[in-house]
Amino acid sequence: MRSQKPKKKSDKKELPRVKVAVITSSTRTLVTFRYDFLLALKKTGAEVIAFGPKDETKTEVVKKLKAIGVSFTVIPIANTGLNPLQDWATFKTLKFMLKRQKITHVFAYTLKPVIYGSLAAAAVGIKKVTSMMTGLGHLYTFHDLRTKILRFVSDCLLKRAFKANRTVFFQNKDDAQVLLDLDLLPREKMALVNGSGVNLKQFSETPLPQQTPLTFLFVGRLLKSKGFYEYCEAVQMVRQKYPGMRYQVLGGYHLNPAKVGHEESIKLMKESGIDYLGEVSDVLPYLQEAHVIVLPSYREGTPKALLEALAVGRPLITTNAPGCCETVSEEANGILVHIEDPWAVAEAMRFFIEHPENLQPMAKASRKLAEEKFDVHVVNKTLIDHMTL
Repeated sequence: MRSQKPKKKSDKKELPRVKVAVITSSTRTLVTFRYDFLLALKKTGAEVIAFGPKDETKTEVVKKLKAIGVSFTVIPIANTGLNPLQDWATFKTLKFMLKRQKITHVFAYTLKPVIYGSLAAAAVGIKKVTSMMTGLGHLYTFHDLRTKILRFVSDCLLKRAFKANRTVFFQNKDDAQVLLDLDLLPREKMALVNGSGVNLKQFSETPLPQQTPLTFLFVGRLLKSKGFYEYCEAVQMVRQKYPGMRYQVLGGYHLNPAKVGHEESIKLMKESGIDYLGEVSDVLPYLQEAHVIVLPSYREGTPKALLEALAVGRPLITTNAPGCCETVSEEANGILVHIEDPWAVAEAMRFFIEHPENLQPMAKASRKLAEEKFDVHVVNKTLIDHMTL
């Protein structure tokens, strides 16, 4: 029997497989906000693993992720609140799973994933960490004593977490400036990106509805900070003179300190003459059936609902608050109002009712802005370039 010659060892070192962890505190957003981003990551040849909580959307989300080759790992993480034991469990679980799955790159978005994802990555020696602050939210919008205490704790944790990051993305310059002024991270680690972007093919330009009542649509969670109360009060004022118009709300409830209770919101919408459309998985048909999209929010990263409205080609009424003002270009495609000002929202609505000839040119300007500034593929390329896969 002839003896086999031993195989020569290759001089080439086999490169470690790129494995990217995408960490969220809201499982559904992996599909509603990050689906195109996950697709883009997969096209680089990387293995992609999504980490998020087990919630009511998990089964549906997992199926959609599996279809594009992205696996899903459940972690104990809360979207809101400050329970030290729960947050410690989040950190410990992430630390264990990142090491076990041999993750090489981490991308985290929203507050808690940024904090605990970054700290866990640092603890297991992962050097390539990128985060996205999708908005500063409740902690930087309200100023009651409890919120100030929570913000102080959050700031301390963020400062430590940011040290583990190569790049921290912001969706508007105002949010970046707030954290820069607080000395939470150096300017050289900051980068701006135009929101989460919008898929211009999925949300294609659609003609304005014809031969139907002028329809105003509020799209957003039923929160005080989204301007829900201001919208309802504005509708009450406008309906006194223009009862024949259509006023709608599309959005669900959310566990948040700024939440509006179910009974209170239903009563308020009924008194205001607003049609409540509930929460849906596909907002596109509702955007297409509306004439003007309204979001009087107090502060945003860059609201996805408004980006989708831009892409469909709809005029906007929104505030001059951080994140919102980026979606209106010199008022060519909409009207900016001050926050917490229902009278201004009502005046903007009256403008469209009394000057319908402005609807079409503003609709065209919205689509143009979406194409020039918010294409999801351009946004995703920027994110991935900084991740250095």
